[in-house]
Amino acid sequence: MLENTLVPVILSKIVPLAGSILAFLSIVTVHEFGHFIFCKIFNVKTPTFSVGIGPVLFKREFWGTEFQLALLPLGGFVEIGGLSEPGQGEQTLAQDDGEQSFVSKPYWQKMIILWGGILFNFLFAFLIYTGLFLTGMPKSKIQEIKVTAITAEGPAEKAGLREGDILIGIDKKFFKTTEAPISAAEFGNKIMSSSGIPVHFYVKRNEKTINMTI
Repeated sequence: MLENTLVPVILSKIVPLAGSILAFLSIVTVHEFGHFIFCKIFNVKTPTFSVGIGPVLFKREFWGTEFQLALLPLGGFVEIGGLSEPGQGEQTLAQDDGEQSFVSKPYWQKMIILWGGILFNFLFAFLIYTGLFLTGMPKSKIQEIKVTAITAEGPAEKAGLREGDILIGIDKKFFKTTEAPISAAEFGNKIMSSSGIPVHFYVKRNEKTINMTI
C-alpha cells in the first residue's frame, strides 16, 4: 500500500524540486564561469570557484584555482583577487592590489570581467533554446483524464458524464494504444473547436468502458 500511494506522491514532489535545484545551479555556475574565464584571460587571480555555499563537501585545486562543491545549493561564487564581495568565505586576496588584482586592471577589462557572467547566461540560454529548436520539445501525451467536476445543465451532464469518470479515448482513438497519441494541447483544442459538433468519448467507469457522444 505504501508503494502504491505514498511513493509516487513523494517522487512527484522530489523530482521537480531536484530538477529546479539542478537548473538553478546550472545558471549560477555558468554565470560565475563567465566572470572566471575573463579573469583568466586578463590574468586576474581567482583563488576560489564554488558551486553552492556553506560547508565544503569537496574541493580540488586546478589552474591556480580551488574548485569546490558546497553543501547548500543556494548559489555559488568565484572569488576575484582585489575585489571584495559578501558571501565568499575568507576572501584572503580581497585587498590585493598587485599586478594580478582586479583593481590594477584597465576599466575596460574590469567591465568585461563584471559583465562576463551576464554574457555567459545569454550564451547559455541561446544554446539551450537552439538545441530545443533543433531537436524539438518533448510532447506530453495523455494517458487518461479524470473528470473532477461537471457543469450543471451542460452538454457533459446531459450526456451522462459523471464526476470520477475516466476519459480514455476520443473519436475512435484510445489514448494509450493509438499510434499517434494525443497531447494535452491537442485534446484542449479538440474540445474548444467542437462547439455544436458531437464528439465521441470512451469513458471508464467502475472498470467498465462506456461509449459516449457529447
